Amino acid sequence: YIHNIGPGPLELRGTDRIGNEFTTTRQYVQTPAGMQATDPPTAGKYPRILYETEDGHNHFHLQQIARYSLWNQARTAEVAPGQKAGFCLEDTQRRETNGPSSPVYVNLNFCNQGNANATSLTTGISAGWRDRYGANLALQWVDISDVQPGVYRLAAEIDTGDVIVEASEANNTPAFAAADSIVPGYRALAVNAGTLPAGQASTITLRSQTFGAPGARSFRVASLPAAGVLRSGATVLGVGSTITGDTVTFTPNGGASGPDGFTYVALDSTSLFPRTPSAAAVSLTVGTAPAETTVAISGAPATLNEGTSAQLTATVTNGTGGVTWSVDGVAGGDATVGTISASGLYVAPAAVPPGGSVTIRATSTSTPTAWDEVTIGIVDPGPGDPAPDPGTNFVANGSFETDLSGWTTWRASLSRVQLPDAPLGVSVARVALTSGTSFTIDDAPTSVASATAGTTYTGVAYVRSAAAASLGRSVRVHLRERTASGATVRTVSGPTVALTDSFQRVSAELAPQAAGNQIEIYLAHSGAVSGSAFYVDAVSLTNGQGGNQPPTASFGATTLNPVVGQQVTFSDNSTDEDGSIAARAWDLDGDGAFDDGTGTTATRTYTTAGSVTVRIRVTDDDGASAIGTRTVTVTAAPSPNTPPSASFDASTLMPQTGATVTFTDTSTDPDGTIVTRAWDLDGDGFDDGTGVTASRVYTSVGPVEVRIRVTDDDGAETIASRTISVSSPPSGGTNLVANGSFETSVTGWTTWQASLLREQVAGTPAGTWAVRVTRTAGSAFTLDDSPTTVPSAAATTYRARAAVRAATDSALGKPFEVFFRERSPAGAVLRTFAGPTLVLSNSFQVATADLAPLAAGNQLEVYFSTKQAVTGMAVHIDDVQLRAD
Repeated sequence: YIHNIGPGPLELRGTDRIGNEFTTTRQYVQTPAGMQATDPPTAGKYPRILYETEDGHNHFHLQQIARYSLWNQARTAEVAPGQKAGFCLEDTQRRETNGPSSPVYVNLNFCNQGNANATSLTTGISAGWRDRYGANLALQWVDISDVQPGVYRLAAEIDTGDVIVEASEANNTPAFAAADSIVPGYRALAVNAGTLPAGQASTITLRSQTFGAPGARSFRVASLPAAGVLRSGATVLGVGSTITGDTVTFTPNGGASGPDGFTYVALDSTSLFPRTPSAAAVSLTVGTAPAETTVAISGAPATLNEGTSAQLTATVTNGTGGVTWSVDGVAGGDATVGTISASGLYVAPAAVPPGGSVTIRATSTSTPTAWDEVTIGIVDPGPGDPAPDPGTNFVANGSFETDLSGWTTWRASLSRVQLPDAPLGVSVARVALTSGTSFTIDDAPTSVASATAGTTYTGVAYVRSAAAASLGRSVRVHLRERTASGATVRTVSGPTVALTDSFQRVSAELAPQAAGNQIEIYLAHSGAVSGSAFYVDAVSLTNGQGGNQPPTASFGATTLNPVVGQQVTFSDNSTDEDGSIAARAWDLDGDGAFDDGTGTTATRTYTTAGSVTVRIRVTDDDGASAIGTRTVTVTAAPSPNTPPSASFDASTLMPQTGATVTFTDTSTDPDGTIVTRAWDLDGDGFDDGTGVTASRVYTSVGPVEVRIRVTDDDGAETIASRTISVSSPPSGGTNLVANGSFETSVTGWTTWQASLLREQVAGTPAGTWAVRVTRTAGSAFTLDDSPTTVPSAAATTYRARAAVRAATDSALGKPFEVFFRERSPAGAVLRTFAGPTLVLSNSFQVATADLAPLAAGNQLEVYFSTKQAVTGMAVHIDDVQLRAD
């Protein structure tokens, strides 16, 4: 409406664009005394009548003098401008009785539009009348095609171009409707899904806010997670996918962990608007998957004779407890497939089972999905070979168990010692160099005084180094043949062996050239040096089919240098060249007793640092035994690595566009050092720096997640993240708040129902200090300017803002508002106005409020209020600003 309330008509005349004159004879101006004529018109201000020719038709219209627009509920920002323009003014509705009773200005032909011969136009509004524009006229709407659902206020403005002379030019500001207008629909809300389990599907509930009475709601995916898949039921969702329910299922990719998320919009299924719905973010963190439990079986032979046994060992990694054993699916086995004990001793069945093999499974008791299997072939060995005739051992004292009788030396000394790994018994002979570069031990007298023709004599002995000087040196068996009268016929030497710390077998064979000849045996050490010595045991000179030879004992270990608490598995590698190993016995703790196992493998976990002598005693199928020895060195277990603690500071968490933000790593490693760093300053990956500090200039407004990934000297990684809020630089003039950053004091501020305290707070947007406002009483408390910031306001819009965050857990989720209080010059309160409500979080956020004073000269004060206050509640406030546009 345009309403003339004066005593006379508002008559408008003018000149068209192409020279037709419409001279202004009168200019009426609204004054406190009523409508007064001014002649000539006030310079630069007169109603402008525009004349346009369109397709040969005259078209008169008045320039825009009125407009409508839609503002947010707080009436601080215009969200949709209207298309309103002025038209021909005429009397359409009588409102007061101080003017004519019937309309004077009536333009039935709509300002002569379409009348090519018109040369003049008179338009106006009589006193007491108003011009009402019907909704069916063009440009009488506010386009809300892309306004988000919500609560708004309709505003009208008159003479926004300031072209009409008015009594007051200060009230050309929006006049708001008395009631709210609701744009119906749904608006998506942000969702924090928290930490979700790695490798598993999780259900996420989407949320929205409802305005008015819209139709059925649906959701549409706006962007996808970086390392996961979204589904609705069994359907995989992509960008643009729409669902009618409010839940989706998120499944992280294999091995994915850390922050992730996606965005979505809420839709009214009965409306095409808004054209571009606002998107909300779903933030989530994928947790780290627990280490997988595994089971490994060791000690299983490829084949096993029926009725014999094998000791199996199951090692469980990343699990608790032991294992359960089964054979071909039968717990513990049975007579058909063989049995297995709780300790893993498998006894093959007495007959070959169907299929000729069995499958043995070890299953973790704590994690039944973790197991390992081995397959063992069960064979029938058939009848055994007849044992060879061992013949007669002509060496009278080959084991040295009681003395050294029957032996002499050349260039050497002879002594008896006891060794735990003696091949035969417990005593051996020690032969040590006394001179020269070779030395021997010889039988005395000659072992075979009268040899039998056609018989092969075999000399055998077991030797090992007895001194470091002999390691790697050579020893071999020699057989010397003499005639019956003692003349040397020949000497036959066996192959040499290089001495080690374990006993080895050496041998030689000789067939006498004539019956009745003599045969003696001796062992020679060649390449001797000072200190050379060797041990000898189980010496024999036989005339049978080789006789039984003692087994060779040896074993391996998964490690000979374990740490305390580490399990070591030992595996028997012993051999018997003329038979088989029939029995084993282990000494794993170095106590001299072979009581720590009887299988082909044995395990032990050492709990004390130090050296341990581990031994195995093996016995062959003819009853001969041998002992193998190795030293295990146990060291103290290193402390488990503790991952680094990642953190960083920012020069500000609330930068303005164009400002440089510097981030400084403050990470620590409690048991080592930080060796590498990687920065993600723009949310697209760790590619923005590797130094202790990193900087960036942000050019776009909005939140940005900044992250640092640090790695310690043991390879452990940790990621820390913080969100910064980038805003546009404040508009307007000087900040009218004298002490808005609290860097030196709290001067200029007071409180209601609260106490004040300056604190250094990480991430403050202005400097390093903020003020802590703590509730002392009541359900609300404030921080107030003191004295009033603006003692005499100008006729302009003032904008207040402050950065705020929760200082205690009890403040999280509570509302926070910026308030203006306007007073008259005399101090009378005229009104109090609040900006939009902000919900407190652990991060600084910006709260704002805008106010245009009712009149110039009024006082304006600003204060900040928190409601729903509880005991112990406190907030941090910083960077307070009040500026005039």
